[in-house]
Amino acid sequence: MAVYGPPETRHAIGGGLPPAWISRSLFKDRFADPGASDKTKPTRKDWFKALIACKAQRPLGSPWLPANSIQLHARLMSRLIVNVAGGVMENANINLDRYGLPTIPGSAVKGCARRMALQALYDWFENQGDEGTEERPMAEDACAPCCEGFAKPADMLAAIARVFGWTPEDWKNDKTKDNHFKSDFAWAVGGDENLLQGARSLIPNFETFAGTIAFLAASPNRDPGLELDVVTPHHTKYHHGEKGYETALDTEDPVPVFFPAVKAQGEKDYFTFALI
Repeated sequence: MAVYGPPETRHAIGGGLPPAWISRSLFKDRFADPGASDKTKPTRKDWFKALIACKAQRPLGSPWLPANSIQLHARLMSRLIVNVAGGVMENANINLDRYGLPTIPGSAVKGCARRMALQALYDWFENQGDEGTEERPMAEDACAPCCEGFAKPADMLAAIARVFGWTPEDWKNDKTKDNHFKSDFAWAVGGDENLLQGARSLIPNFETFAGTIAFLAASPNRDPGLELDVVTPHHTKYHHGEKGYETALDTEDPVPVFFPAVKAQGEKDYFTFALI
């Protein structure tokens, strides 16, 4: 596989090709080939196989975590993809630290936690009886434990705001043209203005607030490794708007698209989620 680099870099490492296959992180970030396809050599699949063959380099453990951090541990039960905002080749659907270990960015951890908290509040609000009684989510609801310790939904919304922060728009119950709430605070409580303002009165009167908890990037106790996954679009020409394919008919050939994913972890492995 051809590896390109400026002459100065080649000179600094003693000539020849840089050892791109040694560093998984360097290989992913610096030596991607966005022009690769199933018709080129090496193919996209070949490139991803080369990426998967790279190993993480750093020692185990996380001694850098501050003493006042709270550490939660959870096992990855299935494949993980993250960092999918751009092209598959450039982003590779995985987020690696400089040593090649897969990580979950703190922003993603915070976003997932916030979404689950609001989903729990939504379930609680939706379970209110005909007489307005505030029934908690059923025990089999995965969100039910999130509601424990709160007397009423307004208390829980105030706690969510304190943990994750807010902007002025979060407290409005405006809707879009297609009748969706613009604010997910409003979505979680069905646009109930009294509940929104009741929660707002329980927290400091700041216009904006960043939140009381810092969500750090989650990292594994050891490298779980990478493996190939595949998505197979069945209507590529239809989605590209090609002439003669205005309707998605089952006459097109499936087009497999390979991409790497983080492997599921073993029973004794886990990701560490650090909070401050």
